[in-house]
Amino acid sequence: MSTVAKDPVPPTDPGLSENLATLESHILAEESRYPGATGTFTWILSALTLSAKIIANKIRRARIEDVLGAIGTVNVTGDEQQKLDVIANETLMWALGNRAGVAVLASEENDQPIILRTKEDRPYCVLFDPLDGSSNLDACVSVGTIFSILRHDTEADPIEKSLLQPGVKQVAAGYILYGSSCVFVLTTGHGVNLFVLHPSVGAFILAQENLRIPKAAPVTRSTRPTGPNSPPATRSTSTGCTPRAIRAGTSAPWSPTSTASWCRGGCSSIRPRRRTRPESCA
Repeated sequence: MSTVAKDPVPPTDPGLSENLATLESHILAEESRYPGATGTFTWILSALTLSAKIIANKIRRARIEDVLGAIGTVNVTGDEQQKLDVIANETLMWALGNRAGVAVLASEENDQPIILRTKEDRPYCVLFDPLDGSSNLDACVSVGTIFSILRHDTEADPIEKSLLQPGVKQVAAGYILYGSSCVFVLTTGHGVNLFVLHPSVGAFILAQENLRIPKAAPVTRSTRPTGPNSPPATRSTSTGCTPRAIRAGTSAPWSPTSTASWCRGGCSSIRPRRRTRPESCA
């Protein structure tokens, strides 16, 4: 007995009915622009999306599983390593290390690049900061993974020189922001696109295409510059924006914008509207 085909029924979830474009479908569409593509680059990006989901899950459960705080060591840049720095680094190393197209991995948490293969059939190098801003996790501040993908220069000697290429030679770059939602921002050289992890389906859904930096914004965040080598304009802007001592019994300004400033020291300001003076938080 045959049945008559009907039009597809849209999902009941309004967030899905409007947009079913996923990060994976976007990557495959980009791959189709290159007739000679082998899928190797696509496979590397899939490792990043898998890592993002694992890290996002760990961050949400960090306090429950007691993985907040430092482990007593410093990384190659001199920053104190947090427990989640190590977890995020191991996750990315595992996911990317198992991808056939990766020749070299370089992480902020490792003293030296990890050389996986030197052969030409491993055409890419991946550089990343596993968890930028991890020292602020105990203040519930957003943190993120930053990554860059370069072509492996088979003529480089030593092979580590493959990593020393100008930014214009990047094949792809982006970041993953772990906050109120998990956001994956990616460019492969054809605009910047933003994807949000949909918790119901476990996929990154396209939220905004051709992302641009706004010409103006009401909030400005900056880290207080230190040392004589900071640009004069930057130093003058932050003059007087130094951490204040918190006296016993003093109430902190309970807002997400200022919590990290009170915990870590720093500066935040809100652009004045009409005659309102900028607000400054230590």
